[in-house]
Amino acid sequence: MKKVMIITSAIDVGGAQRFCLNLTKYLNSVDYDYEMVFLRKSKSEKLKQEFCDNKIKFRELNAKSVMRAVPSLVKLIKKSKPDIMVCTIGNVDFAVSIAKRLSHTKAKLAIRKANVVFDDQKSRSNLKKLRFESKAADMLIALTEEMKQDYQQYGFSGDKTTVIYNMVDLDYIKGKIDSSKDDDHPWFRDKKGKIIIANGRFVPEKRYDIMIRAFHEIYKTSPETRFMILGDGKLREEITGSVPDEMKDSIDFLGFRDNPYYYMKNSDLFMHASDYEGFPNVLIEAFACGLPVISTDSKTGPKEIIKNGYNGYVVDRGDYQGLADRALSVLSDDNLLNELSKNASSDSENYTVDKIAKKYIELFDRL
Repeated sequence: MKKVMIITSAIDVGGAQRFCLNLTKYLNSVDYDYEMVFLRKSKSEKLKQEFCDNKIKFRELNAKSVMRAVPSLVKLIKKSKPDIMVCTIGNVDFAVSIAKRLSHTKAKLAIRKANVVFDDQKSRSNLKKLRFESKAADMLIALTEEMKQDYQQYGFSGDKTTVIYNMVDLDYIKGKIDSSKDDDHPWFRDKKGKIIIANGRFVPEKRYDIMIRAFHEIYKTSPETRFMILGDGKLREEITGSVPDEMKDSIDFLGFRDNPYYYMKNSDLFMHASDYEGFPNVLIEAFACGLPVISTDSKTGPKEIIKNGYNGYVVDRGDYQGLADRALSVLSDDNLLNELSKNASSDSENYTVDKIAKKYIELFDRL
């Protein structure tokens, strides 16, 4: 069995950390030889406790920055002698690539990229870093086919790139739904109309402006339909202030909830309109809650996850009218809604921790 060292920045709330937790939990379950390394000090005691509760083997280098962790990481690599190193998050990828060279290790390096390279990241220095990473890496793991193609422009050749989708802990989601102690929302009790739901941070790229414009069009035709929004962020005041007066009783901003799955499970349709994503886990979470998804076509993700007419619909980026039209067609046809819901729930099984983690072990075996 090969020894794997998994490296990321810090224990913090985020997709990379959740990926690390899910992967290491699975490696524990199959007695795989691994070590989890965080370059910086923990930023989330709650998540750190979750790592401890799951008996994850990890250590923190407690550096002040990712780059300042390189000397300690070099020493650790020399001491631990891993066969494979896996890293994720942009600046960590560069730091680990440097540490690989300085340590003279024979370990194979797999770099997991969670997003495409955006235009504002294409400075000369950033592109030089990518080229350096491409020479250090033995494999690049992309989360979507589109992402894989994007990185091939920067020196990651086709035979050194692979696609492994994100994993979602369906058992955790189902457990949260089953154990929910939330009081019923009044909309769940009165059953006066269908409920659309969205979930995400209030930041520009999530495009809540598009979703509210879409819901306005839905409201004109179907005023009994409601829209729940889970999440919070710096644009909250701007977004809530953009709701027309006549719709204020039909949109509920619920903020951040520890158990969003309770609200998703009791809704009818999930709406998504991001300009860009790496791999939007929230779509799989919606599927796990039996929700079909209507989404705009962000930079990567939706069109590889959503199959039009099977588990939801994808429309052009920014097309609020297309979102509205698709939502109305689904919500007005109970047979279609039920079929999409059934298919969405079934499709979520393609992204389980067991299925995706096994793909990582298969990759480790090939390296």
